[in-house]
Amino acid sequence: MDVIARRADVRQANRSIARQAHESEFVEPVPFICECGDTTCTGFARLAVDAFDVVASQPEWHLLGDRHGYRAAVVDAGGVVVELPALPHIVQ
Repeated sequence: MDVIARRADVRQANRSIARQAHESEFVEPVPFICECGDTTCTGFARLAVDAFDVVASQPEWHLLGDRHGYRAAVVDAGGVVVELPALPHIVQ
């Protein structure tokens, strides 16, 4: 499986996770699957479901998670990594 296919599969799984979080009115950070594209990665990116909705609205953005040293980060099409700040009520 190539990186693009892996990312598409993981994004679909993350959309399903977000849908369930919305339906259950889950308010804590949600552990979304890392979208790095590495088939061996088992990391998670923890963020509010509304934040995921913003990331998912941008087709060139992908989540990176804890296996890459981030709580949650976004990589854009140019490879720029933007770390998402911790939520104030979450103790790291």
